[in-house]
Amino acid sequence: MRIPIDIPKSKTLKTLVFHKNGFDKVSEYLTEFITLFALLLLPATFILKEYQNHKSIILPITTFMVTIFIISGIIYSIFNTSKLRILTGKSIDKNKSDVEKISELKKWKVIDEGRDYKTLLVADKWSGFHSGKFLTIIFQNNELLFNSYCTDVFGAISPYHWFGNRKVEKEFVSQIGLLKNVP
Repeated sequence: MRIPIDIPKSKTLKTLVFHKNGFDKVSEYLTEFITLFALLLLPATFILKEYQNHKSIILPITTFMVTIFIISGIIYSIFNTSKLRILTGKSIDKNKSDVEKISELKKWKVIDEGRDYKTLLVADKWSGFHSGKFLTIIFQNNELLFNSYCTDVFGAISPYHWFGNRKVEKEFVSQIGLLKNVP
């Protein structure tokens, strides 16, 4: 199940805005909070146990520092998962034509299409643990606003595939670059 996107609001805010009900928002925030809390609780418990047993706490503190680094990456991903990247193209018609060519070339399936946007299902064999990887392209004047995101099995946007999503976006940008030189 995919969550529909509010295209006009997304254009204004330069971020993908999804039509979510209150239950979806609460469950998404709760899942992220529990994940971050669990990641923080495990090494903190390890430090406390080692301290109470009067053992060396160098390894637990190192583990805690690595965990803080991982948590900061997850928080960064949560805040930046839906940001739209902007690419200057030619005209709206040429941009739509280029996106159509890329989707045919890469065998990405168009699953949702409107007057000023397209959502593609990206077929990737190199990643897993998600129920779908999508690339949404919004056409605005001569610009392409785009973002790649993954959904979990319940349809919620997953911030844990940040690197894979950026790989899809880089691939899209390189294909657009190749087509810019073609009349």
